[in-house]
Amino acid sequence: MKKYNCLILVLLMIVSTTSFSQPDDHFRGPKRLNPEEKNKIEAKKAAFLTTRLELSVEEAQMFWPVYNEMYKKLDKFRDIRRQMESNQIDIDKTDDDQLLELMNKRIEGREAEVKLEKEYHIKFLEILSTKQVAKLYKSEMEFKRELLRQLKGSRNGGNMPPPKPH
Repeated sequence: MKKYNCLILVLLMIVSTTSFSQPDDHFRGPKRLNPEEKNKIEAKKAAFLTTRLELSVEEAQMFWPVYNEMYKKLDKFRDIRRQMESNQIDIDKTDDDQLLELMNKRIEGREAEVKLEKEYHIKFLEILSTKQVAKLYKSEMEFKRELLRQLKGSRNGGNMPPPKPH
């Protein structure tokens, strides 16, 4: 029980620290989420992943700062890409040189994201076991699917179901 309480305390510290450091435009979608909604989602994600990965208190203390650092960097790349993709460019009225430049910048941004993900993949393997890292990637996808389902108006009234034990 003491170990569980320590884990909850560590999670709350991590989430509160990262929540306040995130810019307001951290999440994007059809509508922008307010900071309170973002904080709730981040807390649910942290709890979801911690449970799925079966992180010890020590692993959580080492893992979460690295994980949050990666996502902060990834968000910057994604924000730039979203800005470029959201521009209402009339392809027929834009000259080929400008179109080529925009397409190249988009690809370069995606390449930078992949390079960053590879860098942090190695860092994750230094902290977690191979199975835990594999569970991380799978659990992130499961969390995103469930979050999208909820944001579309899930039957659970917006509550995340508890993670399935593995």
